[in-house]
Parts: sequence; structure tokens; C-alpha cells
Amino acid sequence: MKTKFSETLIQVREAKGLKQYQFAKVLGCEPSYLSALERGNKEPPKSEKLNLMIEKMEITEEIALTLREAAEFQLSTIKVPHDTDEAVREMCVVLRKRLPNISRSYAKIITQLLLIAEESKM
Repeated sequence: MKTKFSETLIQVREAKGLKQYQFAKVLGCEPSYLSALERGNKEPPKSEKLNLMIEKMEITEEIALTLREAAEFQLSTIKVPHDTDEAVREMCVVLRKRLPNISRSYAKIITQLLLIAEESKM
């Protein structure tokens, strides 16, 4: 399934006029790995590897930021800082358990509540 990360990666490669195998060589990875990234079948690389790839891509900071944000969004692990309030940690545990069964509409409601809470801090 295509993702924002995979779509951006394809756009970068195509803007450079490169085939997958050529772009993989530039990035220092296997063509099969690049293909899996472009199809959305592999998670984006972690930040250190992603930064090395971005450096080799020779792209604008704006496109680099788009790739970093898309990678962060797509990565499935969310780390809760150790000093997080106990009530917030409990909410995260419950949310993690219920994720497979949360409908799209409930997800939108939860997102809106969190955004409202963030706005009220400002």
C-alpha cells in the first residue's frame, strides 16, 4: 500500500530521472529494498539511516523534511517518555489494546479531542 513516504521517495527518484536500480545504487541499498520502500511494503528506515539516504539524495530541505515527517508518521512504534503522567500512560496502554478495534470515526473523534486539548494549552 502506497504511503506518503513511498510516494515522496518515488517523486524524488523520478525527478532525478533515475530507474530504481540506479537510485538504489546512489542510496547504497539493494534495488529490492528500494522497491519494497516504494511499494510501502517496508517501513521507512530509522532516522540515522534515513538521514544518510537523504544526504545522498541531494534534495531540498523542504523535501527532506517531508520524507522525515512521513517516515515518523508511518513508523509503528510510539515511545512514551518515562516521566509521562501516570494517567496519560494508562490511556496509552488502553489505546494500544483497543487499536485493532477502533473504527475510523472513533479515531477521528479521539484525534479531534487531542487537538482541542493541545489548542487549549496555547
